[in-house]
Amino acid sequence: MNCFYEKLGEITFPNAPGQFEAAIAELGRLKQKNTSLIFGLEDISAYGRTLTVYLIKRKFKVKHVNAALVAAERRSYNVLHKTDSFDAECAARVLLSKFDKLPDADPQDKFWVLKNLVARRRFIVKMNISLKNHLHSFLAGQPLRSWRGIRA
Repeated sequence: MNCFYEKLGEITFPNAPGQFEAAIAELGRLKQKNTSLIFGLEDISAYGRTLTVYLIKRKFKVKHVNAALVAAERRSYNVLHKTDSFDAECAARVLLSKFDKLPDADPQDKFWVLKNLVARRRFIVKMNISLKNHLHSFLAGQPLRSWRGIRA
């Protein structure tokens, strides 16, 4: 999208680091002369983190577009179906209209690592509870015995 809110094109690519270079080359073909590419990413912490890190390392300008702003932009149109294409267009519109107010993307490793550790701990706790409940239901159907074979 250019500064006049005209859609120049659209590309779709997998979220795999090996595909990022081809996507940037494709965007370079869509780019107009004497302009630069600026990226506004809605998700810089989960799936979009890899792309954000890649773009920052390649010295591209990357802004974090708040999901609430994109949702408000989407609601301002009378569109019933939510699509990735329309979401991208809304994110681009927010990027252009609020460029000076949007923060630069900063995928901090310590928060990402902490988030992953918390998610892993939650999973382990959930599996621990499930295993305990399974063991209790198994033991409830068995006669109670001591270690020496004497019934309690």
